Amino acid sequence: MHILDMGAIPLEQCIIYYIIILIAGYFAVDWVKNNLKDKQIPFIAVISAGVLAIQTLNIPLFAGASGHMVGAALVAIIFRSPYAGFIVLTVVLIIQAILRGDGGFTTLGVNIFNMGLLGSFIGFYSFKGLKSILSKFKQIKPLLAENISVFIACFLSLFIVSLVVAIELWIGGTFPLIEGLLLMGSFHFFAGLIGEGLISTIIYSTIKKVRPDLLSLNENTSNGKTKNLLIIGVIIAIVIAILAVFVASSDPDGLERTLELIDPNNVGEQSFTGIFPDYMTEILGEKLFEIVASVIGVIIAFLVVLGIMNLIKKRKN
Repeated sequence: MHILDMGAIPLEQCIIYYIIILIAGYFAVDWVKNNLKDKQIPFIAVISAGVLAIQTLNIPLFAGASGHMVGAALVAIIFRSPYAGFIVLTVVLIIQAILRGDGGFTTLGVNIFNMGLLGSFIGFYSFKGLKSILSKFKQIKPLLAENISVFIACFLSLFIVSLVVAIELWIGGTFPLIEGLLLMGSFHFFAGLIGEGLISTIIYSTIKKVRPDLLSLNENTSNGKTKNLLIIGVIIAIVIAILAVFVASSDPDGLERTLELIDPNNVGEQSFTGIFPDYMTEILGEKLFEIVASVIGVIIAFLVVLGIMNLIKKRKN
């Protein structure tokens, strides 16, 4: 759901979104200082690598469109704060913009606002509200109530944000409101069910079963377990990124397909296509180049989040 770099959103509107995310960034740093535990830092770094990897795994939808998981809501739910999702998605989106030109830089602020800020807040507070409501029904087991809450919250985080994107592009003069809402809503309804809701629930329930200590916001995690988590988590993220090169749908995502259907001549354009020179594709071949770029992105995401979180915590101390 990356809004393209030039033409889709007027520059003066892009500046407003940058201001909003800078303000959110201040509160996010404060959350890291005061709430994120030291032994959770490797976990959030691994999750960041995983989010970047799984975003490359587009699944086919219908009418020539595809969709993928965003992951902001899941991160917010795991770490019990929307600021966790905001930070992770901010890093992921910046890396994607630099390495691959996804979304570019003029619209980087609005993309972080949509997927990082709105996605995290909608997902986290939907989860809290739903879990509270479902817990009142004694016939629903606590674990089932929690998984249902995760599924619906993550679905809503993608579906509602897709409608917000349609409104933003209408305000920006890119496409008509009603047609945009219908197409964006239709594509991301199904992407939200499978790509966001189902996958997020599987990941969350697996963590809950295998490593519940990672969800408890405590320090009761041994150094041995932490080291194993780093190794296994990064390996899984790299494997996902490599598999995505071969199995991901090549169809445009829901936003790109919406723009194509409404006006093929007004889909925006990229002023920057990434730091990798074009000749690398010719030297390595398309598939190998995609693998190299994806693996580099996963590793950078892990290292950047790990470094940023440690730096913030050290500055507090």
